[in-house]
Amino acid sequence: MISKKKTYIIVILMVILTTNCFTYIYFPKFLSLYRYILVAIFFLFLSRKNKNEIRDKLFEKNIIVIFLICPLLSIIPAMMFHNQSFSQSFIAVLNTLPGVLMYWILHKLHPKPKFVIGGLLLMAVVWSSIEAIQQFTYPNYVFGYRAVAEDVIRGTMLDQRNGIWQYKIQPWYIGMIAAFYSWQQLLTSKQNKKLFVFVFIIALCGIYLYIARVVIVSTICMLVYIFILISKRQKMNKARMFFIVCLFAIPIAVNFNNLFGELLDSTQEQVGDYEDDIRSTAAAFYGLEYFPNAVCYILGNGLPHPYSSYGKEIYDIEDRMLLYRSDVGLIGDYNIYGAIYIIALVVLFLKVYHYRHFLQPYQVASLLSLFLGSYIMPPFRGNHLFLVLCILYVADYNYNKITKNDKQNNLANI
Repeated sequence: MISKKKTYIIVILMVILTTNCFTYIYFPKFLSLYRYILVAIFFLFLSRKNKNEIRDKLFEKNIIVIFLICPLLSIIPAMMFHNQSFSQSFIAVLNTLPGVLMYWILHKLHPKPKFVIGGLLLMAVVWSSIEAIQQFTYPNYVFGYRAVAEDVIRGTMLDQRNGIWQYKIQPWYIGMIAAFYSWQQLLTSKQNKKLFVFVFIIALCGIYLYIARVVIVSTICMLVYIFILISKRQKMNKARMFFIVCLFAIPIAVNFNNLFGELLDSTQEQVGDYEDDIRSTAAAFYGLEYFPNAVCYILGNGLPHPYSSYGKEIYDIEDRMLLYRSDVGLIGDYNIYGAIYIIALVVLFLKVYHYRHFLQPYQVASLLSLFLGSYIMPPFRGNHLFLVLCILYVADYNYNKITKNDKQNNLANI
């Protein structure tokens, strides 16, 4: 079991590397080599024995199917129906695998969950602060998913909604984790109240400034879910719970139109103009049309290599038709990895819900929130993957601790 300091260093370093330092537009490309360093570390740790390592990993089989088997199977249709060579197909898959290995590396290192979450909360505060600060520095900015160095040079305008510049700084998921964890602590713990109020407020600010409807709605739904789950599990002071809820709900309700008015208007406009909605067109294209063979419905089309004919075809579709797989969530995943992948994802989410009583409320909410937003955002593709693996690790830890205590209690009663 590694120390708090080492755990913080690992978490902070991985967040920086997997998000290109919060989508810093001048982030050095050579640092992407961290993927191959992770592979070397993984094989190094395979031979390392740790008596504290969790043997009964609740989500290990799901991770193997979703992140290893399905991507490797998708190589077959990429080769057969898109004329992409085996080497190109394998390299495309290989680029997605190293980050997944962090799940097993964390299990080998066996850090305490509170240290892992502590590192994530710290980075969530940094993420939210960057979102807030850059609202006042525009047109000068250095962080942003929709920004590249050339755009800064050209002075390209960013999108603005509800008076907020849309930088789309990654990873948005870290704000949700921080909000869920701090909300749970506010409802259940009497310690560090001021700290968790601060983290909760700044995490919500970051989520709002990210200005994505699906993220905001998923966050609200899961905060309500955590409240209901905790109220059923524990006998809580009703007056204190009511005060905490009102403390945050009343200011939002009073300023609801100012905060969300334009967001709701833009949503209604998109619904009313359905045929012109580019996301709906992309969903229809990737969900129904872009399957050259029946095998692709099962195994997907595979990941494209940027220098293959398949990769150039996808680039042309995205550049000319503006149809992006990343904009249609699970449908994009279905088009890449096929029906087996989607079934495996559904099984994972059902498993999370089935074992919800063995997990902390914030863990359940963090994982189920991905399912709520999966019609737009791919749940396990993108630079928030490491964060998902952190939650799966702490969920494994929590499940193992509870089941181990139950077994010991049963033995004591014999």
